[in-house]
Amino acid sequence: RLDRQVRYAEAVNFPGNGTQGRRYVEFRVSAAVSATGRATCTQWRWDPTAGTLDRRSWEDRAGVAVPAFATVVADVQPPADGVTATYPFELLKATSDNPRQRLVVRLRAGDPAVGNPVEQRTVFVARNSSTGSLTNSDTNAPGVSDIPVCMAGGRP
Repeated sequence: RLDRQVRYAEAVNFPGNGTQGRRYVEFRVSAAVSATGRATCTQWRWDPTAGTLDRRSWEDRAGVAVPAFATVVADVQPPADGVTATYPFELLKATSDNPRQRLVVRLRAGDPAVGNPVEQRTVFVARNSSTGSLTNSDTNAPGVSDIPVCMAGGRP
């Protein structure tokens, strides 16, 4: 699901810290390539307290009602190395060598009572992004998009 969504994104914001220790990432798919013909914003968030990976999407227009998050993955654990600063989302900026933004998602999941969690790292390419994408620049504050998209949803 994440691959199908990120693949068509024109801009991916740098991941951020939300409330209560949650980490999130958001991206925008333009109306030109959206399945509905309308620009769409999507947020994914990791909730370390609940141990879930949640998502929500909405039409990017004024006055829209942003839906509640729905859980996609349960039993998501903190990373084994303990480094949560970029977990589970990391944005690799578009550059002249790699002209598309890439979203790295690293998840460690499994029932703690059972043991033996599985960790996976996947890179998703936003094929409609470029070095000129609004969110690609972070000159004002490293790791924060200078011009973020999808502000209507608020910070989770």
